[in-house]
Amino acid sequence: MTLKFRTVQLGTPRQPGEGLRIGTVRRPPRGVPKSEYRERDFFDVWLPILGPSQELLATFRSSGQSIDAFFRGYAAEMAETEPRQVIQLLAELAKQTPISVGCYCANEAICHRSVLGELIRAAAGEPTIRPLAADCVYTIAHGDELRRIADKGGGQGELTEGRRWINAARLLRQAQKQNESLPIVFADATDCSRLIFWGRLDLITINQTDTNYAFSKLRPIRGRHAPQELVLTSTNKTIAPGFIRPYALVRTPAFLR
Repeated sequence: MTLKFRTVQLGTPRQPGEGLRIGTVRRPPRGVPKSEYRERDFFDVWLPILGPSQELLATFRSSGQSIDAFFRGYAAEMAETEPRQVIQLLAELAKQTPISVGCYCANEAICHRSVLGELIRAAAGEPTIRPLAADCVYTIAHGDELRRIADKGGGQGELTEGRRWINAARLLRQAQKQNESLPIVFADATDCSRLIFWGRLDLITINQTDTNYAFSKLRPIRGRHAPQELVLTSTNKTIAPGFIRPYALVRTPAFLR
């Protein structure tokens, strides 16, 4: 069973499919009336028990403690009986209904929510690192926009493409049923000769004329690789030079694994 679950930055606009937004922080947002928490996209429910303790945060901020040490301390706090029970509750809820958990940090890579997400997935019995599906989506986007998304931390973003990704949506459903991640590979829209980023597709929403898609864990592709290395699923042949279509289904390349 695929969890209906994601991590978010509190105070940012809600994304399609994120469901109930839960604030896993010790303190509510400063200067914001309680009546405005929901309408200003902070959270629907506040669960301070799942935030790192003030003592742990103070140690991290004042002692030069490494982020790995902070994460270990936070995981130890979450292993206590009461937070562990709440994590198990969220894991069970995420099997039935969409939920999201978040913190104020812009960079998820140094935020406790990255650890909390893994704890929730583990409590639900889901592998913390899902294998990549055999096929993936190739598309193009502006490099500056992709770099902005990757630099946010967590690499979560949402873009629109002017075609209806019906087969990609089918692939995503299939990957989710098999507990796999569906990769998405990007070339730069201004220079399609090089693959520059890849991530994991989380959601595809097909409209009458276009597609909105959400993804996470966006990161640069290591080394220099061209679209012509990708093999089209429809023909089992590599992409030809001069290929200008903005979207295609391809075999997941070995350099992602």
